[in-house]
Amino acid sequence: MGDKVVEVNNENVVGVWVADSFDTNMPMVGPEEMEAGKKEFLSSTYTLKEDHSFELHSNSFEAGAFGRWSLDPEKRELTMSYEMGAEHGVEIYTIAELTTSYMHLRIDIPSMEAYVLL
Repeated sequence: MGDKVVEVNNENVVGVWVADSFDTNMPMVGPEEMEAGKKEFLSSTYTLKEDHSFELHSNSFEAGAFGRWSLDPEKRELTMSYEMGAEHGVEIYTIAELTTSYMHLRIDIPSMEAYVLL
């Protein structure tokens, strides 16, 4: 029996999510950079906490990135604002699918006419 599809809401996105798949259509990105990006994404673990804080750890960022997350359930948009050393950033993901154990995320990059699926 498969995972149960659940409603996209704060309660259901809280948890520890480990990246286990990667797909992209990045134009003008060479194979070596693509492979490096894939390895980076696939080493990522996102911890979304009930208080709307989050942590991101990966091979490249063992010290982690820390920040805040918010969710727009109607748009299915998960926004993560983070600090990683001196770097500050915001990433907006669309939740394509959410089950009891799997969250499929998409990042659209309009300036490159590209996407990344996790």
